[in-house]
Amino acid sequence: MIQKGLGQEVDVSNKRKGNCGRKPYDDILSLIPTIPLNKRSTIQSLDKAPGVSPTTLYKKFKLNKIRRHSNSVKPVLIEKHKRDRVEFCLSMLDDATLGYVSPSFRSMHNIVHIDEKWSCMTKKKINYYLLPNEEDPERPIKNSIGKVMFLTAVARPRFDEDGNMTFSGKIGVWPFVRVTAAAKRSKNREKGTLERKSIIVTRDVMGEYIIQKVVPAIQAL
Repeated sequence: MIQKGLGQEVDVSNKRKGNCGRKPYDDILSLIPTIPLNKRSTIQSLDKAPGVSPTTLYKKFKLNKIRRHSNSVKPVLIEKHKRDRVEFCLSMLDDATLGYVSPSFRSMHNIVHIDEKWSCMTKKKINYYLLPNEEDPERPIKNSIGKVMFLTAVARPRFDEDGNMTFSGKIGVWPFVRVTAAAKRSKNREKGTLERKSIIVTRDVMGEYIIQKVVPAIQAL
């Protein structure tokens, strides 16, 4: 061989690599920016645009020529909101460490976080495992699935020197409901049956729950 006779390294690679077969079709990349964003949420919706093939899109995605972006809605913050957030963060600094180069935040061991959460009383669809001779259960609702609000109180967990948890941080969960006796008889229950009904949460109700439920639960820890 000529290369071997000249003392050169013999190259036996295929000379046709990259010079044969179908050429990559990159014109589709120039079409993507012209498609509205509401039609670019999935590959299936993107391939409905004229001149766009789903197979080509998937190949371009695997070659990292198309990227997936997760977009979240963010609240609009005015300058006052931004200042309030910064002031809140600064208020949580430990006063004893303000003289250091890197001040520390408070331990927050004496702070209780309170929040409310809406929950449905039942699910629209629930799976049950029954015997073949059992009847299918019925869950009738009057107009819509009822909702109930819960008041939750949590704090920072506590650990001892060995890393064992001494306090999980869970203080309690209380539903905003009242128990009343049914005034009339219906096909679903007898008269006088105790029922739980959600109550409207007002400022007075919230204050009553904090004083009568949250504070005693904290004192009992």
